[in-house]
Amino acid sequence: MRLLEKRDGVAPQLAQEIRLKAHQENVRHLRGGPGQLLEYLRQLPAMENSLRLAIPLAEALIEHGAHDQAQRLIEGQLSVYWDPALISL
Repeated sequence: MRLLEKRDGVAPQLAQEIRLKAHQENVRHLRGGPGQLLEYLRQLPAMENSLRLAIPLAEALIEHGAHDQAQRLIEGQLSVYWDPALISL
């Protein structure tokens, strides 16, 4: 994907959307435990972390009882972007 972007083979917005979908799918598959989810989040480049990814990550953490980590994730996103969907979690 990065190579396509460098050579103007794909529009930046499209590349960002493709990366987001890939991350969302990875989160769906990592629901085996909070440790895996937190490690994935730690390795996620800051520019690829978004509200649309934070919501499924927080939901997965809550499902596994990692409420403190989900709360930190939600609060971090709220400091950047206020969204009612995060409040409802």
